[in-house]
Amino acid sequence: MSSISGFFNQPQAVNAGSGNGTGESSLLPLINLNQVFQTSLELYQETITKSSPIIRCDILPSVQGDSVQMQQLFNLVIKMILLNLPIVNNLFIYIKCDGAKDEVMDLSIPAGFNKYSINVFSNAIHILEWADKFKQEISECKTICTKNNGHFEEHTSSDSGCLFTISLFGKMN
Repeated sequence: MSSISGFFNQPQAVNAGSGNGTGESSLLPLINLNQVFQTSLELYQETITKSSPIIRCDILPSVQGDSVQMQQLFNLVIKMILLNLPIVNNLFIYIKCDGAKDEVMDLSIPAGFNKYSINVFSNAIHILEWADKFKQEISECKTICTKNNGHFEEHTSSDSGCLFTISLFGKMN
């Protein structure tokens, strides 16, 4: 089995654990999304090995949420991409993580956390029936994000290559 640990731009800097490090108690543990993404890649290792994609991922935050649901979210996103391999080019997947740049203070963000947008770019084939083909998976992703105080958007007509945006509260450690 080939190593997939080299897909991150930098060494993983976030450790999963409970609590938010500020002395406040937390109801849900921090989920290391770097580890979640790595596990999703391992789940689809056979397909990844066959298609030889170029995968790049920024360092992702830890989020407060349900670990099973976060894993399911990333599994669904990777699955939707791998089921639409480009015909001519090699598949690429780029996950870009941006912290919120809101000018207005958002009081809904828990203390010590920031809002992160995780944009998933790929050259996976966009067919007209794409949104219908993955209607159930997209709905599940939206439900998971909503249950974890986040938001999920799919961009079926995007020329930028951005297929999905996942917005969640988290922190970089």
